[in-house]
Parts: sequence; structure tokens; C-alpha cells
Amino acid sequence: SAIEPPTWALLLAEAMRQKKFNVSIIDANAEKLTNNEVVSRIKDYSPKLICFVVYGQNVNAGTTNMSGVISLSNYIKSKNINIPMSIIGSHVQALPKETLKKEKSIDFVFTNEGVYSLINILSLEKLNINYLKSVKGIAFRDGENVVINVAEISPPRLPSAGKTNHAGNSLRSANLQWSKAWTPALNKTPVNAAPKPVSIRARETINQRFFSSCLILLLEDKKL
Repeated sequence: SAIEPPTWALLLAEAMRQKKFNVSIIDANAEKLTNNEVVSRIKDYSPKLICFVVYGQNVNAGTTNMSGVISLSNYIKSKNINIPMSIIGSHVQALPKETLKKEKSIDFVFTNEGVYSLINILSLEKLNINYLKSVKGIAFRDGENVVINVAEISPPRLPSAGKTNHAGNSLRSANLQWSKAWTPALNKTPVNAAPKPVSIRARETINQRFFSSCLILLLEDKKL
């Protein structure tokens, strides 16, 4: 079955590239990568920041996909990879404090769509607590406490970059089976049909099968 295109990750990636940051995407779901293969790629890239992008076209996808994200982030942490890990997505926007209290493998989360906060974070000299305190629109762990920095109310508009690469399409692998009119892989229901209800127990099974892998932005310092 076709995989949902990584729309949100591509949009964020292109926004970062317009600011001259190096960005790579690991679409572990589309490429059917194992956790170990994901770790191997992270080691090869050696990025400044790992950012899980946890969205979906379904209204509940941000929460449903969290089980796969946390499973993978715990695995990455268990392999002694000390690169900071963060999450952008609807679940952490709604529950930033709860997420950081429960999920010790995640260093900080974004409390909104993350474009301006992500630019500000990548511009920091170091990614530690003292520097994170200055970034608006994030929540982070400071000892046993969770600190939430208020987001910018009216962030400045990004300057026009002229002709842009449509949502980072050059970062997409041409041989991946992304669908043009995405239909959920869980059943053959037409796109315009009412979705079938899924019980909690079935949803837990679905999480393990379809969301054991996830979408990752690997972010580096600016290009020279």
C-alpha cells in the first residue's frame, strides 16, 4: 500500500533550507527501515538535532503515531547516541508537559508549528538548557521541572526567497510509493467514504504494525 507523503516534514525542511541550514529526512515508514538501520543513518549524518515530525492528515494521527516515535527514540537513546531529540506535532502541542514528564528520551518539544522556533534553535551556539531558555515556543526539561516558553504572538514574516523548491521535493526519494490521493493502508475504504471505527485494542495493534517507524528531520549547522 502507498505511504502518506511527508507533507509537514517537507514544509519544515524547505523552510530550514531557505535559511541555509543543512537538512536530511529519514522516512523510516516509507523505506521500511528497521530501528537499527535508522540508527546507522543517524550515525552517518551526525546531525546537530534530531526532530521527529509527528503529524498526519487524520485528526488523531499526531497521538496515534506517538507510540512509534517513543519506541524509536528510546532505542536511539539506548545506543548511546547523545544528539538532542525533539518532537514537532499536534500531540506535544496539546500536552507538552505530560510528554516531557513521561518520555525521558525526548529533550524538548515545540509548542506550535515550530518554524520560527526551529530556526532560532539551529542558530544557537549550543543546545543545552542555558541556551534553550532564550527560545520561544518550546518546552524543555530542567531537572525535574518542565519549562514552557511562551510562543511568539506575531512572529516576523520570513523574507521572500523568490523561486522556491516546492516543499522540499528534492529531499524525497523518487522510488518511494507515496500516494497522490492517499488512502489509509489499514483498509480499502475510498478516500471520500466514512472511516471505520477502530477499537482501542485494535489501535494498539495497528500502532505496532504501521507506526513502529516514523519520520525524522536531521538538522545541521548552516552551509558554508
